[in-house]
Amino acid sequence: MRRRRIHNLRQKDRRVTEQFVILTPNEIGELPISFFISKKTFEVSALNQRRAVVSVIGKDQVGIIAKVTTVLADEKVNILDISQTILQDFFTMMMIVDVTSLENLDALQQKLSELGSPLGLTIQVQLEEIFQAMHRV
Repeated sequence: MRRRRIHNLRQKDRRVTEQFVILTPNEIGELPISFFISKKTFEVSALNQRRAVVSVIGKDQVGIIAKVTTVLADEKVNILDISQTILQDFFTMMMIVDVTSLENLDALQQKLSELGSPLGLTIQVQLEEIFQAMHRV
């Protein structure tokens, strides 16, 4: 039986969540039902990133995002996702960043702490795996 397969992979984080196969109508009748169950959660080595979570908390003021992202850009850290909220006068920001190119995460933490201290901000950097393990319910 000749099968024409086109794979469409959807990624979530560093893992492929589902694999789909597109078949012609004639090919569908020849396949067992088990063929249509998706293969889930296998590692994709090409997407091997080292990611970290950056959290910023403190009193709201002008330029917080600009200052923090400038430090990240200077260190060649790519921002993958960012969320910020202001609750009354309190500023909170969470970022997922790619730290694959960094040799020393502690050096980045030190630079961000030095930035945050005079501004009254608490800035923390944690590897994503550690962050998730600490916040798992």
